[in-house]
Amino acid sequence: MSVWKAFSKSIYSFKHIGMFRMLPIGKAISHLFLLLFITSLPAIIYTSMMTSSLSEVVPKALNDFSNELVIKNGQLESTKEKVEIDGWTIKVDPLVELEETSSDSRKLILSNDSVHIFDGNNKPVQTFSYQLLGGNVTGDQISQYLESEKATFWIMLGIFFSIYYLFMTFLAFIKVTIFSWITTLIGTFSKRTIPFRFAFRIATYSLTIPTLLYMIFDMLQWVPPSIIGLAIQYGLYLLVITLSVNTLPKPKHKQTKAALN
Repeated sequence: MSVWKAFSKSIYSFKHIGMFRMLPIGKAISHLFLLLFITSLPAIIYTSMMTSSLSEVVPKALNDFSNELVIKNGQLESTKEKVEIDGWTIKVDPLVELEETSSDSRKLILSNDSVHIFDGNNKPVQTFSYQLLGGNVTGDQISQYLESEKATFWIMLGIFFSIYYLFMTFLAFIKVTIFSWITTLIGTFSKRTIPFRFAFRIATYSLTIPTLLYMIFDMLQWVPPSIIGLAIQYGLYLLVITLSVNTLPKPKHKQTKAALN
């Protein structure tokens, strides 16, 4: 069975998830890499679009400021000001007062010591310290730097995405390993003996449904607070594992003994 076919089956069929325990371990590992690649795509695309937009908007905004933007020793020395360009609100504001900006625009807030990026729902996306710029710098220097280093930004972004993907995959392997032991316990409670190598495969394919649902909820901005969200995700993960384990046949001698009783 191909990796894509197994992936599609793991989205809706608990019986197939149970059957996948017999697949080679390489298939399970490939499935995990594929799952993490798919679920990483929205974040990669969103970050790429935002980075591209910012690289175009920031130089325009700096040119539109009536006063020269100056950073000395990591501190902003400019008066309060705001401009709106191409769906972005870019504002010099020491107090980071989001209530004054339009609710449907993305925001770049320049506080005393940092740059704060927010999405259209005032959700923090990233914060950068002026110290990263080093020493003293002006708005014109920032504009010139952004124009000259566009190609470098995309290379750095590619490296960042690669590290992000590998890190998320590493965390997924840890999660699957932990839940593999839980899968063996669920098998014991349900009168089924599941070796760890089979439990690992079941836990791997059971991760598909909760991970995809969480990705969809995140894209639709339906994600609850972190602790509740994790509880829902792990609870759903356990439910999928349990339903998949329950599709496995019980040992025949157990069934015979139960029939005699």
